[in-house]
Amino acid sequence: MRNLFLATVLVLGCSIAAITGGAKNNTNSTITGKVIDSNKEAVVGALISIEGVEQKVYTDLEGNFTINTPKANALVVSFISFEDEKVQILETTKELTVVLEEK
Repeated sequence: MRNLFLATVLVLGCSIAAITGGAKNNTNSTITGKVIDSNKEAVVGALISIEGVEQKVYTDLEGNFTINTPKANALVVSFISFEDEKVQILETTKELTVVLEEK
């Protein structure tokens, strides 16, 4: 009886570990960065959005931003009178500097 109990606990423990381990693949990643122009000046108020997701943030007075994104996604950075810039996010990406070019 005791062996059956231990086997049940072991199976349940492995099942829980497998479930929570699989959930880690779907977690978000925090990306920080700065948006600048070709003169290396901060772009204030640039829109940072996640491709295919309705989540967005804007750059602050120094051109900095922080956004939570599903791993392996793409960010789109846009601002009036500049070309949009699409940046592919890898699982290892933590910090970015995005340079926007004028139209």
